[in-house]
Amino acid sequence: MSDAFSANGAADHLPKPPRRKPSLRAKVVLFLGALLFALVVCEVALRVLGIPADELTFLPKDGSVDWDCYCSNYRGYFVPKKMSNGQTIYCVEHANEPPRERSLEEAQKKGDYTVLTIGDSFTYGLGVKVVDNWPYRLGGLLRRTSNKSIAVSNVAKVGRHVMEILEGQYVPQTATMVPDLCVYG
Repeated sequence: MSDAFSANGAADHLPKPPRRKPSLRAKVVLFLGALLFALVVCEVALRVLGIPADELTFLPKDGSVDWDCYCSNYRGYFVPKKMSNGQTIYCVEHANEPPRERSLEEAQKKGDYTVLTIGDSFTYGLGVKVVDNWPYRLGGLLRRTSNKSIAVSNVAKVGRHVMEILEGQYVPQTATMVPDLCVYG
């Protein structure tokens, strides 16, 4: 037998053909196929688990329901309310709570250390009572660690984005004082 052929008769000295790289189109088709497969698996899993569809829907945005209402009572202090369609929703009750905003000008005149908190719904405290939002708790923490009176005003607004905050579209235009501390969250 010749040195140029192996035991099965193939030529050992012939180069292997180069491996073709997958095209961009093939990669996109593969990605979209995998994504579609994942979505189908998730849909089937949700149906098998039997998660009710009304738990997956958001509340109506037509003004008939307060923004601070939810489909479940995960904090344990929400008040249940019946909607016209029979669904029960749970709303944060804000009666008899301390105010979010307060006059920092008056507080500064009295010599208080002033803190202004700005931001979106997270800072506003959507979904919690005022005493459970972080600006209120920050005020309590500062009062415990300082020998000076602390005044915190939470002027955050639900649904605001950082550009609206930077442009000062919701901080009172009449404010002439500068707070000792301003926190964005």
